Amino acid sequence: MLDSTHIQTQGMTLSRREFIGGTLVSATSFSSLVLSLGSAKAFAAEGNRDPLTKFVEETRVKHGLPGLAVLVQNKGTVEHQIATGIRARGSDTPVSPDDLWHLGSCAKAMTATLLATLVEKGSLSWDTTVASVFPDLAASMNPVSGKITLGQLLSMSSGMAENPSNKLGLDRTIELMRQLDADKAQTPRGRRMHVVETMLAEPPHTTPGTKAAYSNTGYIIAGAMARARAG
Repeated sequence: MLDSTHIQTQGMTLSRREFIGGTLVSATSFSSLVLSLGSAKAFAAEGNRDPLTKFVEETRVKHGLPGLAVLVQNKGTVEHQIATGIRARGSDTPVSPDDLWHLGSCAKAMTATLLATLVEKGSLSWDTTVASVFPDLAASMNPVSGKITLGQLLSMSSGMAENPSNKLGLDRTIELMRQLDADKAQTPRGRRMHVVETMLAEPPHTTPGTKAAYSNTGYIIAGAMARARAG
């Protein structure tokens, strides 16, 4: 909902200044990517041998990364695959394009798109609560957390902690992750459900729908909702 001064979204009102500010941050990030690609082209124009590899390696060193990989695809054809650096700090094992790479927050856009298709099909709605998707866990959920909606999770207004470690404490989170890693029967779905069960038993940091705050935890829960309804 939009008027001359405010934007209404998921029960929250943002000033146009706040909304435009967020848009400018995104635009700046995109511009940085374009400039980086422009720099890579500049290497090629200067006649450097294997300019893209050189550019990727210099970028990795500049930002202090142990490893960095880049894939260039043009109209469905992979033109370049480059991996430089090592798998972990203190290791001498080089990275490879065949290694499994963490997608980071790129998965959030994929998760949101998948959930939008489920909403379009009627399997979910933006107002679907976590308690209704996981009825077997509803009794153990915090009363407020159980009413958090899909729309609040995806709009970062659920009030959930940024990461499980922010709510549980780093030591307890590491202990839980080690327990899950030691259990060879655990699947990715089982690990997500462990986060769902553990985090929704706690109250949110803020009242859902009242404040925007970045939350990886929220998207883990949203992903579990997608898996539950997609079958």
